Amino acid sequence: MKSRRRDMTPWRDPSLPSASGGARQYLAFLKAQVLPFVESRYRADPRRRVLAGQSYGGLFGAWVAVNEPEVFDAYILTSPSLWYDDRAMFRAEAAYAADHKDLKARIYLATGELERPRPGSDAEDMVGDQQAFAKALRERGYPGLKVRDEIMDGTFHETTFPLGLVKGLTWLFPKD
Repeated sequence: MKSRRRDMTPWRDPSLPSASGGARQYLAFLKAQVLPFVESRYRADPRRRVLAGQSYGGLFGAWVAVNEPEVFDAYILTSPSLWYDDRAMFRAEAAYAADHKDLKARIYLATGELERPRPGSDAEDMVGDQQAFAKALRERGYPGLKVRDEIMDGTFHETTFPLGLVKGLTWLFPKD
């Protein structure tokens, strides 16, 4: 958990029990070392890169999409932690929109039906956040953006990824 928080959160939060805010460095590592390594050794097409992430990984993917969308072609983001840092991801997306007329990406979002607060709890409303984020992206009218978002019936935070990954891949790469 410590390395996920360190590497996949875009903004530093000193109130957390371990380091955070290392997304920029992690993306630089992916671009400089991981992607060249994979693409030099396997039949990988750099024009069809997909970033899949769950929870903080979903937050990281959303952040990459609005900071360096050219690095990946598509994103599968399950249970993205859009609540992080008082929903700073929404401000990051708005900042991107202020400077760009297009966002060339395919983004699949999936959150579990049970990832919302119960009465009297202080849990995050991840369902509501995902729906609001997808709506914000769609309302921009980016010509190169395709967004699909789903709420996974009967799933919760730990069980959304396997189903969301399969459904996301199926959406991104349909049978001919």
